Amino acid sequence: MISVTAAIQQIAACRTSWGTEQVLPEHAVGRVLSEPLVTPEGKPLLDAGTRINFQHMALLMSEGAGALKVHRPPRITVLNLGEEAANNYTLNTLLKQYTILPTVNERVPAQPAALENAIREGLETDLLVICGEEGVLKILQELEVEQVFHKVRAKPFKSFWLGYSPTKTRVMVLPSNTFGVQVGGKLFLESYIRACWQLPALKPWLLPFSENRSAVSVLDEFVPAAMVNKNGLKIRGLHFSRNAEVAAAAHADGFICHSTDAGSLEPGSLVPFYPWIDPFSPPVNGSH
Repeated sequence: MISVTAAIQQIAACRTSWGTEQVLPEHAVGRVLSEPLVTPEGKPLLDAGTRINFQHMALLMSEGAGALKVHRPPRITVLNLGEEAANNYTLNTLLKQYTILPTVNERVPAQPAALENAIREGLETDLLVICGEEGVLKILQELEVEQVFHKVRAKPFKSFWLGYSPTKTRVMVLPSNTFGVQVGGKLFLESYIRACWQLPALKPWLLPFSENRSAVSVLDEFVPAAMVNKNGLKIRGLHFSRNAEVAAAAHADGFICHSTDAGSLEPGSLVPFYPWIDPFSPPVNGSH
C-alpha cells in the first residue's frame, strides 16, 4: 500500500505520447502545444505545454499564427461496473475539461463473459478506466496486464489499481463509490493526462483549517471542503452521513487531505486543499 504522493509519482512515470496534430488557432482553444510556437522570424510566442485559452487568441491573430502543433487526445474507454450511472458522467465531464471525449463509455453487465469482452476491447484504446473492482483484477491478470501498483493508503479510493497491457494500454481501476471516482479521477486520471501533455503537476493549496477534526488512523482521509473568507481565506470540512458524500461534494469547492501524520486538526492547522477547478490553471472552454 502506497501513499497518494507516491501513487501520483508512479502514474506520472508511466506517461506516454499519443502523437500530435496540427489545428488552426480558432480550433485550438483547450488544446496543449506540443512544441514551442515561434514566428517565421524566430520570435518566441508560446512555450510547449501551454494550454491555449481565450487570452492567447489576440496574440495568435495579431502575429498571424498558422496551424499550431498540439498534443493529440488519447482514445479512452470508460467502463462502469456498478449501478451508479453518475460515474460515467463524472469521468466524462472531467475529460471534457481537457477536450477529450471517450471513445467508449458504457455500463457493463455483471456477467463475467460480458466484462471480459468489454475489457478486451478496451485494451485496444490508449487508456482504459474502470469503475468497480469486482472480478476485474482476475480478468486483467488473465489478459497479461502488468500491475504497477495496487492499493493506496487513503479513503475513499484505497483499492485504486494501475497497470498496463502488452500493447502498453494504461489501465486504471477506480472503486465504484462515486465520491471515490470524483477524488480518484481528479488526483490520478487528471495527473496522468497532465504528465503526458507536459502540463504542471497538480499541487494542493495549503490553507488554514477553520474548525476541529479528530485524528484519523490507518488511512489518510479525503473530505469534501468549502472555502470561507472570514478574516482571511480558510477551509472547513463538510459533514455528511455515509450516504450523502455526493451531495456534500456538490456543495464543496474541493476536498482536503487529512493525513494520518497530521493528528487532530485544530483551527489554524494547515491542510492540503485540492479545488475541483483550480482558478490558477487555465480553464478549458473548447472541444476538439
